Amino acid sequence: MVRVITGLANGDLREALGQQIPRFEQQPDTKYKNAVRNALSKIKQTPHEGAIHGHIVLNCSSNSVMGHLTQLVSNRGLLA
Repeated sequence: MVRVITGLANGDLREALGQQIPRFEQQPDTKYKNAVRNALSKIKQTPHEGAIHGHIVLNCSSNSVMGHLTQLVSNRGLLA
């Protein structure tokens, strides 16, 4: 972005876009790597609680459409 802005200001946008961008080749320090590794290892993991079992309660009259559906499903053992 800086190259585009300076190229527009100086009138040499084409040359600025054609130049190679130097890459950052420095490797991280081993102290930094160890500090990150130690920080990540100190994070406490929470145990998985698993699936929560339950059922959907349909409070409706037994002569409505949803009431008939509730009766059909509960008679077949599909609702707990």
